Amino acid sequence: MEHPHLSRRVAPRAAALAAILGCLALAGCQTTSAPAAPPAAASPAPAASSPPRAADAPPAQAQAPSPAPVAIAPVAPPPETVAFDTAIERAASSLFSAAEKLPDVAPAPPRMVIIDPLIDGNTAQRTVASESMGKKISDVIAARFGKFKVGPFRKDSLAANPLLLVGTLTAINAAGNPAARNDIYRICLALVDVRSGKVVAKGLGRATEQSVDATPLPYFRDTPTWVKDKESDGYVRTCQGTRAGDAADALYLETLPTAMLVDEAIRAYNERKFADAQRLYRTAVAMPGGEQKRVIAGLYVSSWRLRRTRDAEDAFGKIVVRGLEDRKLGVKFLFKPNSTDFVPEADLRAQYALWTRVIAQRAAETNACLAVVGHTSRSGRDDLNDALSLKRAQVVQHALERRSAALRKRLSAQGAGSRETIVGSGTDDLRDALDRRVEFRVSTC
Repeated sequence: MEHPHLSRRVAPRAAALAAILGCLALAGCQTTSAPAAPPAAASPAPAASSPPRAADAPPAQAQAPSPAPVAIAPVAPPPETVAFDTAIERAASSLFSAAEKLPDVAPAPPRMVIIDPLIDGNTAQRTVASESMGKKISDVIAARFGKFKVGPFRKDSLAANPLLLVGTLTAINAAGNPAARNDIYRICLALVDVRSGKVVAKGLGRATEQSVDATPLPYFRDTPTWVKDKESDGYVRTCQGTRAGDAADALYLETLPTAMLVDEAIRAYNERKFADAQRLYRTAVAMPGGEQKRVIAGLYVSSWRLRRTRDAEDAFGKIVVRGLEDRKLGVKFLFKPNSTDFVPEADLRAQYALWTRVIAQRAAETNACLAVVGHTSRSGRDDLNDALSLKRAQVVQHALERRSAALRKRLSAQGAGSRETIVGSGTDDLRDALDRRVEFRVSTC
């Protein structure tokens, strides 16, 4: 069962090559040879130097050569798991040591480097630890790598033909067991030449769990839904799904100016400058690629903090519509420990009333059915978590049915327990709040 948490604060040639490689992978694969000519009536005796062969053996010239063994490149061992600060220093040093050796990377140093704030690779959230990574990397550049200088992550910087640094901090299981709790953090850094769109260098590291503060920053703490979207996926893919020389994700680079404005909005919200944040989000949503989940969620949370309830409700309605269109909507309802009661916080309860009303309204407008799926964090016994997640899903189901009688025949409740965690740390606090979400999955009735 979940442990208590105090509060929410807490081409042809290619085809031919593929055929050859596939052939070599088979133990008995041989090249095709031409059929042998029929034997003469009287065959001369073989030369003394020719070895005898069996009567049913093909002529020597028709024998296929034995395939050469396929060389398998050794897999590099993962980096040593060390304290967070050390892991960051090693990953950044490796990255920029490789980059400074490339003649085209810094032909007229210092070359500007802009840092798109690093994120959690599982959730796309910014955390206390991922935020500190940018500062630590800037310090490494200033102290050791004179060919580079850090510039602001703003649209004006793009005119300087900068290098772009992206990075992820991802909780994983040290033994590679996806069913076990995540107990270390993997660091991935990628340096991108914005003009060419290519990744020029990579840096990797591993940090101990105890040295990483994975608490989400205020904007990500307050968002009602999981804000990972295709733009965030492109960011993660650029870091985790590439090697040096590969192309960065095209959509991510295309929407970079919007990402810069979103960064300003997130920082304004985190500093409690809610009016500035709302203004920036409104500007961002009108830009190319601006109707992102994180932008719409930003409009919701900034409007709610400004007590502009109508604006907040409008923004949350857009979140719900987008989720129903995607056929999955995850919402962060927080319950009391080991309970089916919502946390006793007046502000959250007021938001939950808005959420259930809007979800019921938007769902009633569709002809689809909804499965309300409860989730728990990765702690406690599986059978208890299964039962608890089902009961919590039923609480939300009944709340929606009270809002709209039309939904009573179109809703069902399911419990996923801890089998579909996103964070997977099992800390049962603000750090893994997404693991205790309630999802709405759309199906045909």
